[in-house]
Amino acid sequence: MFMPNSASIFNPKDNSLEERIVAFKSVLYANNNIELSLKYNNDKLWSDRLGTSEEVKLAQKINEQSLKQAFKSLNYADLQEAKSLGLLSQEEAKQIKVLKAKSDLNQLSHIDKGKTHGRHEFKKN
Repeated sequence: MFMPNSASIFNPKDNSLEERIVAFKSVLYANNNIELSLKYNNDKLWSDRLGTSEEVKLAQKINEQSLKQAFKSLNYADLQEAKSLGLLSQEEAKQIKVLKAKSDLNQLSHIDKGKTHGRHEFKKN
């Protein structure tokens, strides 16, 4: 399946904190649904309702890109303000922080895979 690099479901109507939070919540909702779909994809009772594994994995990739965009749009102070304004629940804020930490670790692991960590590779002649 083809997926453009810009595919995303994070689409706030404007740059206000409220709209960014609304858009972020839609990405969180999709993320939760995708996790459940992956969990039950091999269950015969659910698999015909969830889509093929390929479709769920495509949705997961699009959602990962959406999360990256969403993370770029909010900083820690924004999350604190959103909580104080009642735009985010404590649980939603916690979920965002956990997903952000996972995303950061994932990016670090991709960076590390491209490094040799000071080791030199020698070619045989």
